[in-house]
Amino acid sequence: MGTTATCTRPGTCGSRNIRDYCAATGSEIALALYDGSAATMARYFPLLRNVRWHSYYCQTHRIPAPTYHQHHINLFRQLHWQTGSPDFAYHADVLTDDFPSPYLRDGSTVAFAAGTHTLCRLDTKVDGGWDKAKEDAQLEVKKVTFARATQAPADMRRRIQDRGIFYCISAGAYTGWWVGETWPTAFLRGQYLTTTYLPQRTLTFPGGNREVDVYRFTEDGTDASIRTVSFATPSNAPTDRRAIVNGRPMYQITAGALTGYWVAATSVTIDGTTTA
Repeated sequence: MGTTATCTRPGTCGSRNIRDYCAATGSEIALALYDGSAATMARYFPLLRNVRWHSYYCQTHRIPAPTYHQHHINLFRQLHWQTGSPDFAYHADVLTDDFPSPYLRDGSTVAFAAGTHTLCRLDTKVDGGWDKAKEDAQLEVKKVTFARATQAPADMRRRIQDRGIFYCISAGAYTGWWVGETWPTAFLRGQYLTTTYLPQRTLTFPGGNREVDVYRFTEDGTDASIRTVSFATPSNAPTDRRAIVNGRPMYQITAGALTGYWVAATSVTIDGTTTA
């Protein structure tokens, strides 16, 4: 490995091939090469990442690559599975949050709390996707007020350039309008963008008797059970997955008294790291 990395994806794919060879032959040289390639990927991650946007493909020219961003997520996830290093799991998670896959399954629904919401029209591709020439320019904005909680279908959830995560409403009076993701006032019901951790990771609940809410959900994202827990000293729990649940990054707990419950990423640390 040199001191520069011009292309991240081929480097990652190459490390997988070396690992396969090592597993098949037991070669100590191949093991050392694989260890070096994994260390190089971890070293260059800050240069690959483009915070809250598409990651970079080429380290020399620093051009965001929307067509490769999901490849990067998948490949860092595989590096976590292969090495067990929580660093690679963290890398996959932050890339997912920077620019998540925008496509939603049929029947996806945005829940609106009673009150006033800001909607906007954006200059995008016909299907709502990002267009380099249009840059998600805001075309129109308006406020709408709902006397009671309501909902609307959506067909896209994505990062808007230089802004946050937004949903595109796909039917009804506000078809084609976008609303920002803001739990608990406007959020996508259900579980999306699930990442499985192999091996499992360790959550830490805060000490000092600070209260933390944990949740069980039905398949459509309805709160089936909410518990408030607190601990005098920091308390650990294992997790095997992360997902966007009802508009928030959350972890599912897999052992102990809270098995099956989900906790918001902002309420705990994972492998000693605070995430959003």
